[in-house]
Amino acid sequence: MASVCDLAASLPGELDLLAAVAADPADDTVKLVYADWLDEHDDPRGPFLRRFVSAARAGTDLPEPAVGTIGWRQIVGVTLEIRLRSHGLTAHRDAIFRVARPAVAIHTEPARTADLPVGGSQFGGLPSLPAGAGWPRCEEAPLEFLAQFDLAELRRTVAGRALPPAGLMSFFVYHDYDRDAFGGPDSRGVPGGLRIIHTPPGAELVAVDPPDDYAEVHGRPPGPCRLTLTDGLDVPESAAGWPEFDDRGAWSSLVRHADHQLFGYTHVTVLAEDPTPGPDWEQLVRFDSDRNLRWGWGDGHRLFWYIRSADLRAGRFDDTVAIDG
Repeated sequence: MASVCDLAASLPGELDLLAAVAADPADDTVKLVYADWLDEHDDPRGPFLRRFVSAARAGTDLPEPAVGTIGWRQIVGVTLEIRLRSHGLTAHRDAIFRVARPAVAIHTEPARTADLPVGGSQFGGLPSLPAGAGWPRCEEAPLEFLAQFDLAELRRTVAGRALPPAGLMSFFVYHDYDRDAFGGPDSRGVPGGLRIIHTPPGAELVAVDPPDDYAEVHGRPPGPCRLTLTDGLDVPESAAGWPEFDDRGAWSSLVRHADHQLFGYTHVTVLAEDPTPGPDWEQLVRFDSDRNLRWGWGDGHRLFWYIRSADLRAGRFDDTVAIDG
């Protein structure tokens, strides 16, 4: 199992209510309905959330956030509300909350292969594939294994509910480190160089060693990392297109920082603009450069992996785009 320590939901049936809150973070009425439900379960988060919403509406002092996990306080908007207050952006509260999206922050920690179960969530190491399956390849060479997610585990997060409910989702990419070429859409792109494999639940999985022609230049499998997943809300990288915001530094303080992230917004480090392919696309996952994994997408770049929203809803993962920046 991944080290899942910052999930928002802790009670049976709670995730549905949290998903409704995260679907429209600006709607305080939904939060109060959720607070009533927490009251019915004698959960101290209920009275706190009600006091917090009331104080936010009235512009009075916010109560100290002394209940709930970090992930819970983020997904219900407590953390974002506090940041708005501290940077003088409360006049734009509703507008900012309306663009907030649920996301899952991912942090890595080196682990021993023996301590991670076959079929569990991990970055790096050896992939878990159905018994007898070959290592994924493109026309150039074997693909580099990046990550795999136990979808039943991700289903416990708010944003992860957009993915299939069970099975294993594995990410592979062609990457020639010497030429800085990978399976992207531009001039360095390699046909077949991006692969997402969704293995249905119930398949017999085994850890697969790379083939003999898997060279160092293709990214020899690093030692595996276990994952810590944290629920939360994400906002756009900047207030570009929002002329009423003249304090870009204050806006940037709202951005949620994570090593890697599922869903949410693109946060570039080098590119001058958002590389999302179009309005019908969304970020599926962001893989950061990571010393724990010896990953480097250019000079400290990130690898943004996009999917069409319609394909995500249909559970289709065979036509995706990855861009570094």
